[in-house]
Amino acid sequence: MKKQIIAAVLAAVCLLTGGVAIAIAADREPAELSAEELAAGVESAEPEEPPVTLADIRAGARITDIDANTPAFDAAAYLMYRGAIYGQGGGRFAPHTAVTRAEAVTALFRLSGEEAPAPTSTITVSPSSNPREMLVTIGDVEEIRAAEEERMGEFVTFSDVPKDSWYAEAVTWAHAAGIVTGSVEGSFHPRDPITRAHLAVMLQRYAGHMGLPSEGSGDLSAYTDAGAVYRYAEEPLRYVIGSGLYRTVVADTIHPGLPVSRVQMAQILTGLCAGEDPLAAEIFDRQPSRTVPHAARDSHDAIQEAVEAAAKKYGAIGVQVAVVENGEVSDTFACGWATRNSDPMTADHKMRVASLSKVAVGLAAMALSEEGKVNLDESIGKYWGFEVKNPQYPDKPVSLRTLLTHTSSIFNAGDSESRSYESVKSRLRGSGFSGGVPGSIGYWNYNNYAYGVLGMTLELASGEYVDEILNRRLFDTMGIDGAFAAGTIRDKTRMATLYYNGGAVSRTADTQRRMGRWAFPGATGTYFAGGLTISARDIGKLVGLMASDGRFEGVQLLKAETVAVMESYDPTPVPGGSYQAQPMRRWPELYGRQDVYFHTGSAYGVFNCMSYDPNTGDGVVVLTVGASGAKDEYGIYSICSEINQVIYEKIA
Repeated sequence: MKKQIIAAVLAAVCLLTGGVAIAIAADREPAELSAEELAAGVESAEPEEPPVTLADIRAGARITDIDANTPAFDAAAYLMYRGAIYGQGGGRFAPHTAVTRAEAVTALFRLSGEEAPAPTSTITVSPSSNPREMLVTIGDVEEIRAAEEERMGEFVTFSDVPKDSWYAEAVTWAHAAGIVTGSVEGSFHPRDPITRAHLAVMLQRYAGHMGLPSEGSGDLSAYTDAGAVYRYAEEPLRYVIGSGLYRTVVADTIHPGLPVSRVQMAQILTGLCAGEDPLAAEIFDRQPSRTVPHAARDSHDAIQEAVEAAAKKYGAIGVQVAVVENGEVSDTFACGWATRNSDPMTADHKMRVASLSKVAVGLAAMALSEEGKVNLDESIGKYWGFEVKNPQYPDKPVSLRTLLTHTSSIFNAGDSESRSYESVKSRLRGSGFSGGVPGSIGYWNYNNYAYGVLGMTLELASGEYVDEILNRRLFDTMGIDGAFAAGTIRDKTRMATLYYNGGAVSRTADTQRRMGRWAFPGATGTYFAGGLTISARDIGKLVGLMASDGRFEGVQLLKAETVAVMESYDPTPVPGGSYQAQPMRRWPELYGRQDVYFHTGSAYGVFNCMSYDPNTGDGVVVLTVGASGAKDEYGIYSICSEINQVIYEKIA
C-alpha cells in the first residue's frame, strides 16, 4: 500500500514539475530515500493552481481598441495569453489590420510548443504579483521581435528570409515541418498579407503535422465564388470550412484572395486550439458565425418589382442593381437585356459606368497618397516634370485635391478635345486655365477634362496604369473584375451592349472587348472621366469599402482617415445644392437618411448612380442602359432615384 501511495505522489510531482521526472524508484521504502530526494518531493508537492478561466483572461487583458464586451475581445485575449499573437503597443491590438505571412507562421510556431516561446520578460505586465493578473498584457512589438532575433534559428532556404529577421526561426520550423513551401522562385514573401486561401493551406498542413484531424469535408459549391477558388486551395478550404475554423470570417462568399485580419486570425486560431483546450472551446463557441445582412433579401420580391417598374417607366433596356448593408453587398437585382433579345442582364454584366469612374480614380489617388507616392496638396507639376500653375494665381497650387474637387481652374475643354500626353502637356504649359482661383469652391466647375489630367498625373507619378494601381491595392484583393481598358477585363463574356434611349446602339459589346490599354502610363486621359467598365456588384463592393471606413469583410484595405479625406467637403454648396467632397458629393436629408454621399454618371446611353449612408453603412448602386435621362429635384437621374428610394426604405 505504501508503495502505491509513493508512486501516486511521484506521479503528481512529475505533473507539477511540467513533466520532468525525478529519478526515484517507485518501489523503494521511505526510509530508503535520501534527504535530498525527500526534499525534492516535498518542494514539488505544492497545491496545483486551478485552471485559467475566461474571467482570468478578460481581467488580464490590456486591449483598448476592441470592445471588452464582445466575443472578439475574448479571442484576441486568449491568443495573447497563449503567446501566439502580441499587441501593437499602447494597448492596441489593431484588430482590422491584415496579418502578414511572417506573422501567420510565427503564430503557428508559437502555438506548436515545439520550440521555446518568446521570452515573457519583454512583455510589459501589470505590477500585481498575482500571475492571473499578468497573463494577458500588450508589450512593445519591437522589443518582442528584437528578443526573437537574438534566438533566431538557422538560415532558411528562402532568399527573402534573412537569418537575422524576427521571423526566421518560425519560418525555418514551418519549412522543416512541411507547413510552408514558398514560391516557385524560392521566396517566402514574408511581408505580403496572408490570404484566406494561403492560410487554409497552412492550417491544414499544421493540423496534419500536429496529429490533429485535417480532412477536407466542407462543401464549397454553396458559396457564390466557388468557381474562383484555385485548385491548390480547394482541399484546404474544404478543411477549414468543414471544421468550422472559418465560420467567423466566411458568410456566403469565400473571397480566397482576401487578407485575414488580426482579430480574424485570433478567432480562427482559437478554433484550432478548441479541440485540445476546453478554455479555447468555450471562447470559440461564443464567436458568432459570419452572416450577410438580409433586409434586402427579406424584401427581395418587392425590390425586384420596383426595379422592373422603374425600368418600364423610363424605357430602360437593361438595369442592374446592388444593395449594400452594413458595408457588405447583401443582394443584387437585374432586369431586361445586356444585349437585346439574346443576353439577359445580370448584376454581373460589365457596363460602362460613366462618371462613377471618377470615384475609382479618386480611390487610386488615395491609395497612392497612403503609399507616399503623391501629395494631394502639392502642384501636379512635380509629376509632369515642369511648372504647372494658373498664370493669374501663381501662388495657388494646381494640386490633386483641386482636381478631385473640380476646383483646379484648368480650362473645361469639351469631350472632343484631345487628351493625348502631348496635347495635355501643351495646355498645362500654356494658357489652359480659366480665371478661377485654384482650390476655391466659389469657382467650382464640373470638369471631365480635368479628370483626364488627374488620371494621367497618377500614372506619371507612379509609373503604373490606373488599372494596375486599383488591381494591386483593391480590385484583386476584393475579387473585383473591372478596368478602364475594357478589353483587359478577365471575364469578357458578360459585356453589356450600350443603347441610347429608344434602342439605337451606341457601342456594341464586341467593340468594348477590343478596347486595349494605351501605349504607356500617362499616354492619354481619355478614359478617366467616364470609361470604367465594371458590374453593379463590384461597384457595390467599392461602395461598401467607403461606407465601412476603408474596411472590406473586416479587413482594413484603406485607412479610415483616408476615407475621411474622401468624405470631407466644403461647407459652401455647389450649384444644385449638394456639397463637393473628394470626388463624391454629399446631400443631407436624402432618401430618409441624415447624410448620403453619391455620384451620378451618364454617357453612351447609360444613366447611373452610386450612393451610401456613412452612418449606417447602407448603399445602393443602380446602372441602367437605354433609359430616359430625366432627373429629379436633386439632379439625380429619376430611374436611379426611384429605385434608391424604395431600397433605402426597405433596408432602413
